[in-house]
Amino acid sequence: TLPDGLAFNVEEEALLTAARISSPAATAVTGIGTDLDVRGAGARFRSRFGLDDRPYLLCVGRIEAAKGSDALLAYFDAFQRRHDGTLRLILLGEPMTKIPDREDIVVTGYVDADVRRDALDGALASVHPSYFESFSMTLIEAWAQRRPAIVNRRCNVLAGQAARSGGALAYDGFPEFEAAVELLLEDGALGSRLGAAGRAYVEARYSWQDVLKRYEAFLDVVRERFARSA
Repeated sequence: TLPDGLAFNVEEEALLTAARISSPAATAVTGIGTDLDVRGAGARFRSRFGLDDRPYLLCVGRIEAAKGSDALLAYFDAFQRRHDGTLRLILLGEPMTKIPDREDIVVTGYVDADVRRDALDGALASVHPSYFESFSMTLIEAWAQRRPAIVNRRCNVLAGQAARSGGALAYDGFPEFEAAVELLLEDGALGSRLGAAGRAYVEARYSWQDVLKRYEAFLDVVRERFARSA
């Protein structure tokens, strides 16, 4: 209740705050800037990790229960048992929980930005299973590279970003997760449309130029409000 201004990453943060506190502060959804001039080489990533031409889902970030990793592993296992097993799951990050030792799950550990971009470039989809996100930079990075996403509908931020962008399929539970993966495997054009929509959304909202303009406008409002109250 004390700040003169409150800046938020996404609309859901602003709604959550408004529902919990009463504050006279100026507010704005400013977002976070991202680099739009990015490119990866999916073939290079496939070669490095021995993936051949198999389709793979990519999950970037900490591998732990709080990030939804346990549920993702369970869903992936169920999917593989119900299908032909050609799909692969790539976990791009440091494991904080036990990962099954199996051929169709690849854990890369920490990698640099170039490898992350290569991984995104070749992915069937970027998967975001977390229940708790305040923005999800990895989702924005996937869209910047025109990759479709599959997001956990139970996370308000992820569901909101998916709905606003048109760049992701949202799921709640295994049946919807399975359906989303099946759609992307069966319809390459769908993945391209989702990726293009995500890219357009990022270009419109999260270029550094636009984000900085929103911050400048927000700071002007805060300054003016402070001056009037002094």
